[in-house]
Amino acid sequence: MRSRAHLRVVPDLPEVQVRGLPSKWDGKAVTWGEWSSDVSTFTLHAPPEEWACHQCGGLHGHDTARGVIKDASLTPRKLYAMRCKACGHDTVTEWDHSNEWRTWDLDESDYAPDGSWETGQGVLL
Repeated sequence: MRSRAHLRVVPDLPEVQVRGLPSKWDGKAVTWGEWSSDVSTFTLHAPPEEWACHQCGGLHGHDTARGVIKDASLTPRKLYAMRCKACGHDTVTEWDHSNEWRTWDLDESDYAPDGSWETGQGVLL
C-alpha cells in the first residue's frame, strides 16, 4: 500500500472582494467582458517574480477580463485586466499609442466614479 505521508491539506483561497473594474479609462467609457480563468502556460516558463501578484506575492494565478474603449479613432483601445485569485488585486495592461505594453497596478482611486486616470492614480509597473 502506498504511503500518503506526502499529501498535505492546502487551505482554500480566501474570499476576495468582488468589485467591478474601472468604468472609465482616461475619461473614456470602458466596456469590460466577463472574467475568465487564466489558461496561459506563462507560469511554466517565467520565473515566479514575473507572474507573482504585486500586492500579496501570491502564486495562485489570476483571472482575466478584456476591456474595449471605442471613441472617434478607427482603432479601439484594448485593455487587459488581471485579478489575483489570492487577494483580488487588479492590474490593467494596455497597448499604448507609442506601440508599447504598459501595465498599471490599480489602487482604490481607480474605482471612483471618474474611473482611472494616468496622472496621479495607480502605479505604472
